[in-house]
Amino acid sequence: MAPFGRRDAMGFITALRERPPEGVGEIKPLGRVIDAEPLFGAELIRLLDWTADYYMASLGETCSVAYPFELNAKPRMVKVVLLDDSVRDSADLTGAATSEPQRRVLEFLINQKALLSPSEIAREAGVSEGVLKTLQRRGLVRMQSREALRIPVFSYQSNERAGLDLTTEQTEALARIETALGEPSPKPILLRGVTGSGKTEVYLRAIESVLGQGKTAMALIPEISLTPQTMDRFRSRFGDQVGILHSALGQGERYDEWRMVKQGRRRIIVGARSAIFAPAPDLGLIIVDEEHESSYKQSDPSPRYHARDLAVVRASLCGALCILGSATPSVESMQNARAGKYEEIRLTQRIAKHGMPEVNLIDLRGRPEEEEILSEELMQGLWSRVEAKQQSILFLNRRGFSTTLTCSQCGHIISCRHCSVALVYHRAANQLICHHCDYREPMPNDCPNCAEKFIRQRGFGTEKVVHLLEERIPGVRVIRLDRDAARRKGDHDRLLTPFRRGEADVLVGTQMIAKGLDFPNVTLVGIINADFSLALPDFRAAERTFTLLTQVAGRSGRGAHPGEVFIQSYSPDHYSIQLALKQDYDAFFEKEIRYRRLIGFPPYSRLVLWRVEAESEDVARGKAWELYSVLAEGLKGQPEVTLLPPVEAPLYRLRDHYRWQLALKSRDYRAFRPLLNSQELQRVLYARRAGYRIVQDVDPSDML
Repeated sequence: MAPFGRRDAMGFITALRERPPEGVGEIKPLGRVIDAEPLFGAELIRLLDWTADYYMASLGETCSVAYPFELNAKPRMVKVVLLDDSVRDSADLTGAATSEPQRRVLEFLINQKALLSPSEIAREAGVSEGVLKTLQRRGLVRMQSREALRIPVFSYQSNERAGLDLTTEQTEALARIETALGEPSPKPILLRGVTGSGKTEVYLRAIESVLGQGKTAMALIPEISLTPQTMDRFRSRFGDQVGILHSALGQGERYDEWRMVKQGRRRIIVGARSAIFAPAPDLGLIIVDEEHESSYKQSDPSPRYHARDLAVVRASLCGALCILGSATPSVESMQNARAGKYEEIRLTQRIAKHGMPEVNLIDLRGRPEEEEILSEELMQGLWSRVEAKQQSILFLNRRGFSTTLTCSQCGHIISCRHCSVALVYHRAANQLICHHCDYREPMPNDCPNCAEKFIRQRGFGTEKVVHLLEERIPGVRVIRLDRDAARRKGDHDRLLTPFRRGEADVLVGTQMIAKGLDFPNVTLVGIINADFSLALPDFRAAERTFTLLTQVAGRSGRGAHPGEVFIQSYSPDHYSIQLALKQDYDAFFEKEIRYRRLIGFPPYSRLVLWRVEAESEDVARGKAWELYSVLAEGLKGQPEVTLLPPVEAPLYRLRDHYRWQLALKSRDYRAFRPLLNSQELQRVLYARRAGYRIVQDVDPSDML
């Protein structure tokens, strides 16, 4: 703690120096040093330094991501009852008792190995807590405070068995990974395996090898909803050596897990993106599962890092092996493999005897309105699965019941008062809700613009899909998994567990269900609207569409029965959809990489995005052009750097703030690095300001 103006602030000591910097006069004394020992080791400090420097964030912000706890975070202490040491060695312990209740307590403590609280012992021995106090006064027992760890509990139960036979491809992949683990500075490995090819088993075997070397391992997963399944598979193999770190844990649970990782009591760390900063000693392996996922990119607050890229950096800093796994690698990672920066290992065959699922494309053009959501072919497939006691998954990346409410008289669209988006009707709550700022208002009876009763519901979300299923298939058991249904801690697990047990026929969900989930009885997957992500104004739209379709389709046919996939689309001829039908990643990559080369976007350039947000539209525009002038002046004489002028952001107004953005790109990151560090730019970015802010994003994941 240090005095900072009129208040005390928490800071991180990252280095010590003998004398103050030149030009610094009086130095105030520190308030106090909070920790008795360092929070971060030397290797982690190097990673934090690198992260702050590359992503243009302060080192303090970066350290706060690595240690995300309040000052009052501390171990939970509980009172326990112990037999006094002098009494434990006695030949006749129970002879010291002067009453029957005392004898029962002493006998209980003799036979009990676990440490229990006074109330627990009194309950188990059938006595009052006063008996324990009497024994304490007589010196026969003593009370002590001991730490009680807050361990996250997951209800998912796996049928995972150790020692599963590996396929020939898995055996060869593992042999190459074990060779790399023996090298002092191994090259990152891109493990490219089709969905259901057994990448997780390869991860588990690789971790076994690392533990055998006396080192620790880290596995990053993209979605918190995958935690129960992943943790159970890992713990069924490695037991209590597995720890978990992600933001959905309670503060106390996360604090305890973090300390056990630091102390080496958790030798395997599983977590979402922030787990890359876990204080794991002697790292030997870092795994990034589903490395293509955009959720590995931190959007707010700063530092806006990408956990996949930091995994590669951290592995390099500590001499560990980094494995990036995916059925559909990001274009950037695949290009690194083609360039020889990564080693590529392929798993081309599914473990399931039926191989890849059959994929059917449903052209929705010209179909009647009642087939807009559930086509005739998809409905027949769902009926047959319900009758056969098999399960289905329906994917739609839109929440709510109706996505737009429009007046058919005057054309007015009911929009959010704080964002430039339409409100979505949620039938369960009977409210119109903004999916960006959570603004809500009741469902109107009349048009707010012309007062006529001509409001029409258009578009559809997951709520409407569930409604139609229950209407058309009597008795069907449906579970919906989206952000509305899974708001509280543990909701993902609570919703998925009955589906996993076969207590539901259909799972309807958004992108939460698109990755990593493994349900052997799922034989049908329906993608209701394959065009949604294609409409986004972003250069990665085709890649996201191909990846999403391929990943969702991969949930089908992973067990004893063959799988089938239905993809519904109004743009069936688009190359991302056509190639997803064939599960042909190589053809997609070749087409997409030519497009990226043509427009000069990643991986053929590096991007930095600045977004100016202000409550006043004029201020947002003016500050954006002011920033553009500073950048243009600093880039004079550097034709290899392209500066894109300010434009309105696609999501122009968000939470009462107008948004303008500008960007620069260059094939060589070093070309604009001096500009990012210049005093002129820093003055603009960090000037004291009211009513607006400037967001700086290095390597943005989207331009929205």
